Amino acid sequence: MLKRILYIESNTDGTVGGSYHSLYFLTQGLDRRRFRPSVIFCHDHPLIPFFVESGVETRILSPPLPFQLPDNAPRLLRIVKSAINVNRFLISRALMFAVFLRREKISLLHLNNSVTRNHAWMLAAHLYGIPCITHQRGINRHYTKLDRRIGGKLDAVICISEAVKHNLVDNGFDPELLHVIYNGLDPGRIQIREDREAVCNNLGIDGKKLVIGVLGNIKEWKGQEVAIRAVLRLRERHPDLVCLLVGDTAEGDQYYAQRLKSLIHTNGLEKHVHFTGYQSNVADWLNLMTILVHTSTQPEPFGRIFLEAMAMRKPVIGSYAGAVPEIVEQGVTGLLYPPGDDQKLADAVNQLLNDPEKRRTMGDAGYKRLCGRFHIKKNIENTQNLYQQLLS
Repeated sequence: MLKRILYIESNTDGTVGGSYHSLYFLTQGLDRRRFRPSVIFCHDHPLIPFFVESGVETRILSPPLPFQLPDNAPRLLRIVKSAINVNRFLISRALMFAVFLRREKISLLHLNNSVTRNHAWMLAAHLYGIPCITHQRGINRHYTKLDRRIGGKLDAVICISEAVKHNLVDNGFDPELLHVIYNGLDPGRIQIREDREAVCNNLGIDGKKLVIGVLGNIKEWKGQEVAIRAVLRLRERHPDLVCLLVGDTAEGDQYYAQRLKSLIHTNGLEKHVHFTGYQSNVADWLNLMTILVHTSTQPEPFGRIFLEAMAMRKPVIGSYAGAVPEIVEQGVTGLLYPPGDDQKLADAVNQLLNDPEKRRTMGDAGYKRLCGRFHIKKNIENTQNLYQQLLS
């Protein structure tokens, strides 16, 4: 019998990140003879047409606004406010969602982000009596009692790396609930749509220059500042070096983008560092790059961009934290450096810029590693096996 799988993507900041792309590749590759996928998003975004084109039913359900009071409100009113918001975000929505799950005849609920989100959906699945699982795509320093209590009643948690799993175990989650399934990618789907010359012309840079780049939304923990400071150190040795910062900026991260632009202006790096904004086809931008640079200053839960670079046979340089060492083989597919250390990053970039043969062999080794360990077929197979286990 065909089973209906409902996916919930709970990101609300308006950006499109790795969780969206991972969800797209998963739903697109599901065995449609066994599973029928549907997705609910919190907002409209550029990937929705791709979901629809692949036959995935999509809906948008915006979250409610919290009930607010002035900061100087009496303590009794603040207690009332908390009660209203608990009802608005948890109890009422859980009952509403349970009715929805029953009406739509959902067989399994798959939450796409974290045990710290979608508590109302977790309760709804429990009320309706269907399996509920969540992806855990982040490494958190703190989990609330509610996270542990409701998250502990899930049927499974998919951890996107061993680093993510260890973080949950260290915070009291039952290891029996945790399943490591790496994000996956089909290298054949990484296609260049716009040639290098056209992209360079649109950007206003010389196509003969050496290009490095950071791909990811502009956020402080993503560490784009480290790349800028590394370029400052490299400017004299490589005067034609260009660094691209490819990614969207949410409203709440505008302060950081402004700080980066001020750093660029203060040091006269306008010709060396370029913001591109959100780009729908990463391959066009990776095609420009001699090296992909990863600069997260906090432990990275996974790093999908590594897979995309490996698919393009690009050498990578990543910060040694979180799941990065699970993906990047030091000295084989790329180089690792201490998080936040712009001097060590500059040294690593300089080493590869001066050694074209090493860049080529690392790129080839990365492609082989992607196909052998991180292919989307493995991700889909392992996920579907988990579905079947829970549904049976």
